Amino acid sequence: MFGDLVVSATYVTCEEKHDWFHKEARHEDRNFTCVQCEDSPVVSKEVDVDLKVSITGDFNDTSNTLQYSYYKPTRVTGIFPRYGKKDGNTPVQVWGENFRDHGLYTRCNFGSTTTNAIVFNSTYIECNSTFSDVVEKAIPFSVTLNNQQNSRDDINFWYYNWPGIMEIVPNHGPQSSETTITLKGYDFYPFKEVLDKIDNANDTFCAFVQLGKMTPAIVTNSTRATCVAPKNYVTTYSDVELTLNFIEYTNDTVKFYWYKTPDLYSVEPREGPTSGQTNVRIIGSKFPPNTGYLRCSFDGIIVNATYVSGSEVECLSPYHAKPQIVDLRISFTPDEWSSNLKYLYYNEPAVGSIYPECGPDYGYTQIKVTGKDFVDLGHNKALCVFNETIYTNATVFDDTTLYCDSPPFMDKLGYSMYNSNSEYNYYYVKISIDGGKVLTKTAQKFTYYKEAQILSTIPDSGPVNGATTVAIQVAGLTQPGLCGIYPRLSTFELQQ
Repeated sequence: MFGDLVVSATYVTCEEKHDWFHKEARHEDRNFTCVQCEDSPVVSKEVDVDLKVSITGDFNDTSNTLQYSYYKPTRVTGIFPRYGKKDGNTPVQVWGENFRDHGLYTRCNFGSTTTNAIVFNSTYIECNSTFSDVVEKAIPFSVTLNNQQNSRDDINFWYYNWPGIMEIVPNHGPQSSETTITLKGYDFYPFKEVLDKIDNANDTFCAFVQLGKMTPAIVTNSTRATCVAPKNYVTTYSDVELTLNFIEYTNDTVKFYWYKTPDLYSVEPREGPTSGQTNVRIIGSKFPPNTGYLRCSFDGIIVNATYVSGSEVECLSPYHAKPQIVDLRISFTPDEWSSNLKYLYYNEPAVGSIYPECGPDYGYTQIKVTGKDFVDLGHNKALCVFNETIYTNATVFDDTTLYCDSPPFMDKLGYSMYNSNSEYNYYYVKISIDGGKVLTKTAQKFTYYKEAQILSTIPDSGPVNGATTVAIQVAGLTQPGLCGIYPRLSTFELQQ
């Protein structure tokens, strides 16, 4: 009897520690301990009534009563998260109406499985999801306060396979700025086929555990996701984990490392031709170990670089359209660049002519070199290069003229290599304006000869007003390679 309302009852089998569900007992199984009432009668409002049981039907045999509570139907208006791993135990927050704490009878239902619920108030409870063999399909969710009648709202819970992270690329980034990273792994995109029904994009995040920060993750497919590693001056590394429901995170401990932004001190050489291909050595500090992305930027033109050590990298200068001073930077991650150094691009010089074109084999003939794009880059940078092996200092006079001295035409023992019977008493002359690293493509021939010997002069004197005809007997005027005969008396050049 529920208050004044009577319903039939049936003996059921039961144990000393009863369960919630029982079956009707056969006559021989009846133990006069457990009965099951038919459905409770309908009442018009929430009310607590006395529950009585009678064997005779007139309730005169009832010795005591228990309280039975009628309550308003329970409603669920929302849950969070709406998805979790198939292994279960996902903490689920539940909002709704008319929640009551009936102990073990207040439960959350995930499809056909059920679990205890914790009631905080009439509009909020919490429970943990149950295990499921079914993934990527809608599982009805409901709440019961008596383990029989359930809420009837259209609320679903979705299960997915547990994701895993295998690699992060890049796994290094600067402390002073954000770094976009790619997570490689599996089971990142559980609902790709049912996005019209469920989409967890707004609950997908990367967690930087030791840093205590989270950033949104963008899943591109089942094995790739991207997120941004934040700026960090606190720690040098952090485990990166992924959540697909904003509640549960992977536990793969794949690490991301932060490094201090590199400082650049010097570059050698500081200049090179506009044609590029100059091997440039950059010295600095705080260079991280090779991150897999190492680049040099010459005026915004990006080229690959080679990691040498924590204080040195190398790269080849690219082609540049015009001669000018440009900014040189290095990068260890995309879009993150170091401080800058200055690098000078110059046009490759060209040799047009030399004067004189010959000189004695003992060397030290001053040669005037005429050409174009001669630039004074500093001490000992301008050179004349003979046969691409012998270097002599040069002086840049202007952008079309420089001067240098011919080297001796000697072998390693100091003996003259001049041979009157040879056609090869010459050197080819090129120039370099960067210390010999790059030579001009054009060259001029400088020929050596044996110094002529004056045997006699007739007469050997004349008046101070000049105009004396002098006959000079000279040995060596017929040797090959002479480029001109210019008699001089002291510092005065004589007419022939």
